[in-house]
Formats: sequence, C-alpha cells, structure tokens
Amino acid sequence: MLHDIGKMSVPLAILDKPGKLTDEERLIIQSHPGESKRILEASSEADPVVIELAYAHHELLDGSGYPEKLVGAQINDMVRCITIIDIYSAIVDTRSYKKAFTPIEAFDILRSMEGKLDQDLVRVFRPVVDAHAQQLLANPPAAAAA
Repeated sequence: MLHDIGKMSVPLAILDKPGKLTDEERLIIQSHPGESKRILEASSEADPVVIELAYAHHELLDGSGYPEKLVGAQINDMVRCITIIDIYSAIVDTRSYKKAFTPIEAFDILRSMEGKLDQDLVRVFRPVVDAHAQQLLANPPAAAAA
C-alpha cells in the first residue's frame, strides 16, 4: 500500500495528464520511487523490506526499469511480485489518458513482457487475474452496467 507514497510529490497536473508526458514530466514521475524511499526512511516504523519494495517496484529484469536500472538477479522475488501487481493494476484501472483493459487483456500484456517480468511469477499470478475477471462478471462496474 505504500509503494507509491512518493507520488505525493508529483503534481496532479502530471499524474492526471490526459496526453503524452514530456521528457521533463516523465523524469518527475520517475522520481517517485526515490521520494517513497525518502519518506519511508524518515519513519522509525518503516520496515526495510517495505522501503526496498517502494524504491525498486519499477525495476525490470532487462535493466530498462528505474531508478537503478537493476538487472535479473539484482531484483529480489518480492520486488518482482510487486512489479507485476503494479503493472497489472495500471493496466486494468481507468486513467485520464487511457481506458481500462479487461483482466484477461492485462494478463496477455504481462505475458508479452517476457524478458522484463519474471514469467514464472506471471503464471502464478493467473488465478488472481481469473478471480478478478469473475468478480467483474458478478459485479460489473456501474458505467459498464448502465
């Protein structure tokens, strides 16, 4: 729940921007893991594991992530899991700049990220996707039900 706490330092105009981000805006967005780390380290109650998860949740196995551009084994399994969950959430949520994808569409996107995401963990995540899809069938969002 705390992995994006650093987004408090990102202006809403950037977070909610409907169009493409400028290079400068992208750098501001990419500063949020460092801000999360700073905020959490200032708390005497923050667990070091939580701080690591908040700081590294945008790292990708091929080194194309941020903030440290970690590669493969440099990224621990818990970070790999939270990265999958974070990406899935971003895909299935409606944002000012995109429509929400279905859980199955989101899972297909996760599967297409071979080399970036741990595909063994993506496969283990499938029951969560299926449960989410079933939940949406049983309780469609208000806009979709209308």
